[in-house]
Amino acid sequence: MYEHVASIRFKGAGFRDLTTLMLFPCTNKATSRVCLLYGKNGSGKTTISRAIRKLCGSEMPEIEEASLLDMDGKPITLTGSESNSIFIFDEDYTHDHVRIKDDGLKTIVMLGDQGDLEDKIKEASVFLAKALEKKEDQEQVCKKYDDVSSKFSPKYYLLKMKTALQGDENWAGRERIIDIITDPSRRQNAAVRDDTYKQIILKRPSSSVEELRTIFKIKLSMLQNAADEARRIQNNVSTSIALSSSEAKITSLLEAKLEHPRLSEREKYLLVLVESGKIEQLENMKTEFVNPSTLVCPFCIQPISAQYKADLITSIQKVLSKEAEVHQRELRSAKIDLVEYDFTPFSELDSNLLQNCMDCLSALNDAITYCNNMITQKLLNVYFPIIGVTLAIDEKKVAFIEALCDLEENRKEFNKQFVGIKKIRDDLHELNIHLAYYEIIDLNIDFEKQTQEIGIEKEKLFELSQDELTKRQAYNELLVRKNSIRIAVDIINQSLQYVFFSTERLHIDVKDNVYSLTSNGNPVKPKNVSAGERNIISLCYFFVDMMNNLDCREAYQQERLL
Repeated sequence: MYEHVASIRFKGAGFRDLTTLMLFPCTNKATSRVCLLYGKNGSGKTTISRAIRKLCGSEMPEIEEASLLDMDGKPITLTGSESNSIFIFDEDYTHDHVRIKDDGLKTIVMLGDQGDLEDKIKEASVFLAKALEKKEDQEQVCKKYDDVSSKFSPKYYLLKMKTALQGDENWAGRERIIDIITDPSRRQNAAVRDDTYKQIILKRPSSSVEELRTIFKIKLSMLQNAADEARRIQNNVSTSIALSSSEAKITSLLEAKLEHPRLSEREKYLLVLVESGKIEQLENMKTEFVNPSTLVCPFCIQPISAQYKADLITSIQKVLSKEAEVHQRELRSAKIDLVEYDFTPFSELDSNLLQNCMDCLSALNDAITYCNNMITQKLLNVYFPIIGVTLAIDEKKVAFIEALCDLEENRKEFNKQFVGIKKIRDDLHELNIHLAYYEIIDLNIDFEKQTQEIGIEKEKLFELSQDELTKRQAYNELLVRKNSIRIAVDIINQSLQYVFFSTERLHIDVKDNVYSLTSNGNPVKPKNVSAGERNIISLCYFFVDMMNNLDCREAYQQERLL
């Protein structure tokens, strides 16, 4: 491939336009081909070497493109092995592969990857120091969470909760008061352990603390009076409510429609009185005219004959037919008496249930009153049906009976206090837990908050410890890699001997994996190492680097370049 190379074309750095440089004008295979480019500083020699690096596959951001051309100007594509067989010795190579380090009075030489590893070791050392510092800072943060006297510590609030549960006026003291009623030998408050708060916090009360205190006081009194049979309520709450008439019957009577009899003109007038709700007036007229002593009409103050009275009575009786009279009697008998109930024996029962019974009774009597008013309205006009009226007597009666049943259950429960000592005591213990909940809930919130915080901080510490461990391992691995590098120093020293015609003029000594530079057996001070000497060392290493490539090593052995 190389025998076909005629020129290089590239663009970048100081070459803004695509530029082609003819390297080998002659492509005769029999002709040795050497190209020498020289120029003053800044003329582009380094740019050309970087262009060659670019076409070999190296990252060269300043070079936009680069390629080799044959005599026809066609690009030549390099294979992997061909790219690997191109070696470039320039300033970049010297900078990347040969480092000079000041170590007091002597100069340390770092060759090849040693220099790069030295930079990485320095960087890793900085990262490790920062990681160690962060871990140590986090350890100090975590310490304050373990100090029981610090408000940052969950233990601080745990101790506060234990204190809030102890004492005669708190949970432990109330436990003793409950038990001493049935066990006078109980003299000590209940023990408060580290985990006592857990059983309390798990039972969140639904009532307020004021309500709980009131109930606790009542229950405690119930426990003390558990043997007092005098307060037992003996009377059952009766749920038997009998009404004189049913809602269905009354509804049927109100909706009943009576047939009008065949009437004369006067009788039709009398019927108008009935239909206009003046049936009582008609009945009063009948009563007056049936009386033999009535000779003057009490309504118009005119004399009336016996025949007129008889005819009028007949007409009234016709209007007020037998069917109408029967219907009137049924309506009157259908009226319901108001329900009365004596709640006095149950005054000690639940006030809310008692009030509910009274309210339901009042609602039932209101429905009865409304029903009776509807019957009265129908009596005023028996021929006019009342349809679509909602009486709701049965509904109100059922509600009243249900309220009475609830009151009866409450009575039974009330009476249990005189025999159910264990149940009352258990209730008091439960109430005591609910009261204690309010006494420690704020402390528990702080306890949970700090427990969560310490968990977060310890997780941070774990992550920082892992990060410090990772960075320490990376740092140690770099040291191992640096110490494991073996360089053919003997070949380099032979090359230096060849250049300077002396074995002592410039020599690299190796001790404990440290490469130091000596001259005539003495350490060389860093300030005395010239740029030319550094370049010569770089060139010598360059040949050693070339030898690491098998093909190149064989060529070296064959042609004995050194």
